[in-house]
Parts: sequence; C-alpha cells; structure tokens
Amino acid sequence: MFGKEKISIKIFEKERLHEQSLIKDYLKEIDISEATNIAEPPKANSALTGYQQHLLLFFNEIVKKNGPRQQPYKEIREKIIKTNGQEYLATKFQISNAESQQFLSHFTEMNRILSENWLNGQSFSQVPDDQSATGGYRTITETKPPRDELEDSLTREIIAYLDIKERSLPEKRQLTITDVTDAIMDLAIAFNADNCETIRKRILQIH
Repeated sequence: MFGKEKISIKIFEKERLHEQSLIKDYLKEIDISEATNIAEPPKANSALTGYQQHLLLFFNEIVKKNGPRQQPYKEIREKIIKTNGQEYLATKFQISNAESQQFLSHFTEMNRILSENWLNGQSFSQVPDDQSATGGYRTITETKPPRDELEDSLTREIIAYLDIKERSLPEKRQLTITDVTDAIMDLAIAFNADNCETIRKRILQIH
C-alpha cells in the first residue's frame, strides 16, 4: 500500500526528541511548525518513589503468602501508589548494570537489523558502565529499609485505606463487607501481631 520511504522509524529516547518533547517532535516530523494552540499534556505514569517501591514489594510478598482476596488487596495497592510518601526516607533502586546488560543482550541481533535497515546505522543508547551514571539509584538490597519500618508503613497505609472505606459508607452505615474486613485482618496477622491489634481497633471503630 505504501513504500518504505513513507515510514518514519525513530528511536524513542527523550534526549533524541525535538526539544525533548514527543508532541513537538511529532509536529516537526509532519511539517507543522506553527501549533501554539497545542498544549503539552500533564505528565502521566510518574515513576514510583523509593517509599512506594519498597512498600509495594513488601506488600506483594505478604499477599503472595496469604492467598487471593483480590479486590481489597488491589485497592490497598492502589492506595500505596497514590501516596506520595516523600516524608518517609527511602532511596529509589534500579536493577544492576549486569542485569540491564543481560536483558538487553536478548535483543542485540534484532536491534542490529533494525539499525541497519531502518535507522541509518543509529543505535540505542547504551547502559552506562558505572553506577555513578545511574541517577543516584542503587540496588534493592542496598536501599531496602528495615522490616519494622516496612511493617509500620504498611499499617499506616491500611489505616488510611480503612478511613477511605468508612467515608464511602452512606449515612455512617457499619462496615459489614465481611470479605474486606477478613482480608485486612488476615493480611495484618501475616506481617505483625502488634500492628494487627492497631488495625483491629480501627475496624471495631467503624463497626
């Protein structure tokens, strides 16, 4: 239907985009220079904070041992993702350089063919060889907070989740959603008995 010359293949890396903007780069590609009425959309899908990264990993570990109960756990996971958590110190992490290189090695031949046939010999940016070039991130093991901090953080998120649940009940109706309360208690018991008592008291306040 159309030839190769009608297709524009580009490397999707921010540094290579026109003015580092996907929209401006696309407009330039289709020869639109005057587009003052087209605004940049707000940034979406932001990276998780270190607090969110570590707490979600801890939460998923507990849930995996504790079985299904999909809906309540899904809602708690969403609550954690929406929490900024900047006041709680936790360093972001990323996979190691060795892990990055191992992953990218699976695509070496495919990327070579793409570069030769479509990108005029251009190639994707390489993973930096030194850790200092990784934006200050470190590995999971290096940045993982103590378990008691993770337990307290998860307790705090569960209490906040229960607060949201209570506010959603019409006319202060009692929280009678048994699967929710049972799932929360099972989860609390699984990671800390003392914190479980704090959560149990909050549930009783709602009942």
